[in-house]
Amino acid sequence: VSTQSTWGAQLALAQIQLAANQIPAAIQSLSEIQNSEQHLGVVATRISLYTKTNQLDLALKAFDSAIAHYTKQPSNTKQSKDRLAILLKEAAAFKLRQKQYQEAAKTYKQALEINPSNNGLLSGLVIALSKCDMDSAETYAAKLPVTIDMKRVQQLLDDPEALEEMPPPKEQPTPGNKKDKKDQNTGKKRKPTQDVSETQKKKKKRKQRHPAKVMDGNPDPERWVRWKDRSTYKKLGKKQLKKKQAEKKAAAASAAKN
Repeated sequence: VSTQSTWGAQLALAQIQLAANQIPAAIQSLSEIQNSEQHLGVVATRISLYTKTNQLDLALKAFDSAIAHYTKQPSNTKQSKDRLAILLKEAAAFKLRQKQYQEAAKTYKQALEINPSNNGLLSGLVIALSKCDMDSAETYAAKLPVTIDMKRVQQLLDDPEALEEMPPPKEQPTPGNKKDKKDQNTGKKRKPTQDVSETQKKKKKRKQRHPAKVMDGNPDPERWVRWKDRSTYKKLGKKQLKKKQAEKKAAAASAAKN
């Protein structure tokens, strides 16, 4: 039996077990897949099931196993590098939620080595370090686009009443944005701060245009009725009909010559 067919059979079995709400059996089936750490979907499913069953240690081991696998891969492979960055980011956030602040800080630092310009990772590192190493947190906070006073943040966290008394932050206008902004609360356009001058030019209204052969904007009400059914239709005699057909042929001949 090939490895690929075995892998597919294990996935199908795990899916059936999950549908029957047999979570421990599904975890066992996913764990028996060979080299499961290289498949991010399988890793994510296992971690989700471990978290659901409150097996947090096994979830962390699944993260560490997948990270170790992609760390051994050549660094010049873009796919491996991207997958390692995703794993490190998710593992750091998971450890931060579990209040493992030192481990989360280490993982955030590893992720920043791959993507040093990611401010989301940097802010996560600052949050993790603020719980275990305030001096390092201030050092990394200085690298963020907006400087954060970590001591002031800690004071506000220790004193909720002072945090409630703080005034709301003022909205900074975006330079170069001339469009009317909508109010976030009402969803309606804000009124201009300055009065609009009365001498402002109004847009000229276009004159209504009518089809050809229509006088004074009063089109023929029978224009959609076929010609023979109109009230103004007059049946032509044989001589008039022959004359009209001759005129049509002459006009067609002259148009062909031109």
